[in-house]
Amino acid sequence: MRSFSVSLDEMPNNTVCYVWGGGNKYQNLFSANATKQLLDPVIFPAPLPTNASADTSKPSPIVDISFGHHHAIILTKDGLIYTMGIGKYDELGLGEDIKKTEIPLQVPGISNVIQVVTGKYHSMALTRDGEVFTWGRPGSLGHPKSQWWYFNQDPCPTPTRVKALSGIKAIASGLLHSIALTHEGSVFSWGKGEFGRLGHGGAGNKAVPEHITAFDGLPIKAIHCGSAFNAALSKDNELWVWGRNDKGQCANAESLQVDIMRQESIPAKIDSFPNSNLVSIACGGQQMAAVTSDHELYQWGNGVWLEPTRVDGDNKDMLKVKILDATVGKGFSFALDDKGRVFSWGIGGQLGLGHTQKIVVPQAIEGFGPDVDDKFGRALKVITGLEINSRVAAIVVKGERTS
Repeated sequence: MRSFSVSLDEMPNNTVCYVWGGGNKYQNLFSANATKQLLDPVIFPAPLPTNASADTSKPSPIVDISFGHHHAIILTKDGLIYTMGIGKYDELGLGEDIKKTEIPLQVPGISNVIQVVTGKYHSMALTRDGEVFTWGRPGSLGHPKSQWWYFNQDPCPTPTRVKALSGIKAIASGLLHSIALTHEGSVFSWGKGEFGRLGHGGAGNKAVPEHITAFDGLPIKAIHCGSAFNAALSKDNELWVWGRNDKGQCANAESLQVDIMRQESIPAKIDSFPNSNLVSIACGGQQMAAVTSDHELYQWGNGVWLEPTRVDGDNKDMLKVKILDATVGKGFSFALDDKGRVFSWGIGGQLGLGHTQKIVVPQAIEGFGPDVDDKFGRALKVITGLEINSRVAAIVVKGERTS
C-alpha cells in the first residue's frame, strides 16, 4: 500500500472518501451495484461506529484506506479501524469465525491507530504510542511463532503486537514482507526475503523484525514498499532503494540491463537528483515515483524507464502546476497538485476517467479541485493497491471558492 504523506493529525474533521478502479471480484464489495471496474469515482460512506454510546448519526470520517489482495482496512479520524472483504487467512482481524463481510466491521481490541497498511494476505496497524500490531497469514507478521506458509502455521485471527518493535514512527508493507521506521531513523524489515527485498544481503526469510545495518549512521525519515522492493528517504533527502529490480524499479545507475532475477539485496543510493531535494517518494507494483522540492515529478520502472525520468505531460503542462505528491500502483499512476486536483495515467480502468483506455500522459480527473463547484472536492490524499486490478481511493475535503 501507498498513500500520500498526510498524517492523521493533519486531516480535517470533514473528509469524504471516493473509490474507483478495481476488477478483482472480491473488491467489488466497495459498491453495492459494482459488478466490474468502477470507471468513475463513487462515494464510499464512512463506517458507523459500533459503540452503542457513540453518535451514529455523525460517524467519524475516513482518513485512510489500505487495499490488500481480497480485503481492505479503513482508518477513521477517531483512530478506529474497520475491515471488509475476504478473510480466508484471517486478514480481516475479526476472529476465526468471520471470513467475509460486505460492510465495514470494526476490528475489536485495538484503538488509537494512526496508520494502517496491508500486504497480500496480512494486515498491519500502528498506534499513537509507537506499537505495531499485525494479523493474517503467517510469514510477514513479525511474531516469533509466525514462520512460513509451507509449514502450515495457523493464521493470526486478531491484531497481535509485534513485541520486537517499539518507538515506531511509520510502517509499510509489500505483498509478502513488511518494514518499520523508528523515531530515531532506524529501519527494520521482516517477511519473505526473495529478491533481496529485506535489505540484509541475500534472500533469506526473516520471521521477526531485523535491523537493516546498511542505514547505521544514516537516519531515515520516510519509508515505502513496492510489491517486492522498497525505498527510503534519508533526513538529508537522499533516496535509497533495494529489492527486486527486474523492471528497473530500483533505478540502478551502474547497470541498466533488465534481468528477470535482477535484485539489489542491500540498499543503494540513487544519485539522479543532485540539484533538487526530494519531498515525496512512492513505490508500486513494478515502478517508482518521486517529487522534488521544485514540484517536478519523476518516474521509473515498469521496464519502460530504467532511471528517473521527468514527467512533463503534453506541451510540458505538468511543469505548469505545482505537484505535491505522487503514488503508483501496478501500471498506473496518480499525482496531486497544490490545488487538490488529481492527475492519472497508465492502464485503463483504474484511472477514474470514465473509460478503459490507456492514457500515456497525465490527465486531470474531472471533479477534483478547490472550487465549491467541483463535485468531489479538494483531494488531500490518494491511495492505491499494489496489484493491477486494485481499487483506488481519494480522501477529499470540500474546497472553498478561489478568486
